[in-house]
Amino acid sequence: QQAEEVARGALDLLRASTSGSTPSDVPAASDVLVRALVLNGRGASAETLTLARQTVHAKERRFGPAHLALVPSLLNLADVLAEAGEFNAAISTARRAVALCEAKAGADSGARAETLDHLGSALSAARRYEEASKALGTGLRLKEHVLHGSDVEIARTLEHIGLVLQRKGDYKQAGVQLRRAVAIRHAVHSNHPVYVTTLILLAQQLWFEGNLIESKRTSEQSVALAERTLRPDHPTLALSLRYLAGTMGDLGDLSGSVVL
Repeated sequence: QQAEEVARGALDLLRASTSGSTPSDVPAASDVLVRALVLNGRGASAETLTLARQTVHAKERRFGPAHLALVPSLLNLADVLAEAGEFNAAISTARRAVALCEAKAGADSGARAETLDHLGSALSAARRYEEASKALGTGLRLKEHVLHGSDVEIARTLEHIGLVLQRKGDYKQAGVQLRRAVAIRHAVHSNHPVYVTTLILLAQQLWFEGNLIESKRTSEQSVALAERTLRPDHPTLALSLRYLAGTMGDLGDLSGSVVL
């Protein structure tokens, strides 16, 4: 929430300024605001989608259609399109970012690994699981080659892979990937709001494995962390409450489930 407020204020100042800023300052500030809006649970809003598209167009006018500076804006737009349910557009936009990285930064770059995360996520949302697994697997190998094994960027890819495996019904392998991600996240920063999603994935994994008591306990942790670190109407908090309520219902606590 604070990030969104600061990013919005910075963009407003740049837009109002008549001197002291360069033509690239506003699109760069727009990138930051779009990312903050996505993280703050506003990725599917019309405002976010409009801003993400405007930022890509502004950079195309400034740098041309094949400049590496477009990559963060394209990734933002791909994420927003996926949240809005425009999966084909999200996938094509993410593929464009991947292609730019391959051409400008190299096929083995860490930047390409980042783009593959976003492409894999869009493919997963579109239920194109085999393609998602391929993209994410390639990205993970690239990250493991250039990053330390405990880097949170690796954890993020592992979470995407774990979700794809869960959706495919491969719960054994999903558990391996997700528990590795949990270990990294917990060691680095267990009070970070991004850890809420990690805990949600782990709670679901435990539910798939039939361990409802541990699933409930993990869901309670995700809810508590979300309540501490996210705005009260953040969709990730709602999701964590939903999974906790479902597990409580499965355990027979119907009244507690309804209250949530």
